[in-house]
Amino acid sequence: MKQRGTRCHRTLVTILAETREAAGISQRALSARLKRPVNFAHLVESGERTLSVCEFIEYVHAIGADPPQVLRRVIG
Repeated sequence: MKQRGTRCHRTLVTILAETREAAGISQRALSARLKRPVNFAHLVESGERTLSVCEFIEYVHAIGADPPQVLRRVIG
């Protein structure tokens, strides 16, 4: 099933970027917190990399946000 490029995926990456920016965390710092390559957050937020459910939870926790709350924003 194609996920990248769908409205849901675009909404998700937009909300992840907004949430990270609101927390005052750079993409580079977030990637470091996640112990991932330096461009990991960029790839996620640009839509080039999708996240599994478990990766989503880790990503949102690393931003300091609540995964269910972020997901509710995506669902609308």
